Amino acid sequence: MNTLKNMLHNCKQAQQIGVEFEHKPVGFKRWLQLKVHIFYCSYCRRFLKQSALINTLLKRMSIKDEQLGEGTKAKMQHEIEVLMKQGED
Repeated sequence: MNTLKNMLHNCKQAQQIGVEFEHKPVGFKRWLQLKVHIFYCSYCRRFLKQSALINTLLKRMSIKDEQLGEGTKAKMQHEIEVLMKQGED
């Protein structure tokens, strides 16, 4: 039981590992902890899917450290909603 308890992080920890995983490799243990958590937690699955979409859109738009304007934010929000709906089908 202790092993399972160690595998199931809270959402904040799972999201931190997931975001870290998008930018660099994480160890097998942390990867497995994340996979177990998102298997059970639909909120973190959605968060990580949205985070990956945002990163993809930012790379596609070549936006790095600059401030996002309201028009850009609205466009990104629309694209995320469209991509999320496609993923649900």
